[in-house]
Amino acid sequence: MSANIAISVKGVTKEFVLRSAVGTRTLKSAVLGIVKSRRGKRFKALDDISFDVNTGETLGIIGANGAGKSTLLSIVAGTMAATSGQVNTHGTIS
Repeated sequence: MSANIAISVKGVTKEFVLRSAVGTRTLKSAVLGIVKSRRGKRFKALDDISFDVNTGETLGIIGANGAGKSTLLSIVAGTMAATSGQVNTHGTIS
């Protein structure tokens, strides 16, 4: 990472597994539901995101609700892990 780059995001992808809600069930349906939920639908919140922010620059992220802004910021801040890709930071992030 160059000394001039404060944040480097390369090929970041984040996937979540969406599982159906679990309500009141019989024992048999609960067991079958557990097996089914392990195969939950995959949702890509971020798909191959790459950018660099140089020292002294300010980054603003805008987009519609559900676009992945908070997910991206959580990954850059280190509070959430990316499914794939790499994030390198140098200095303070606020």
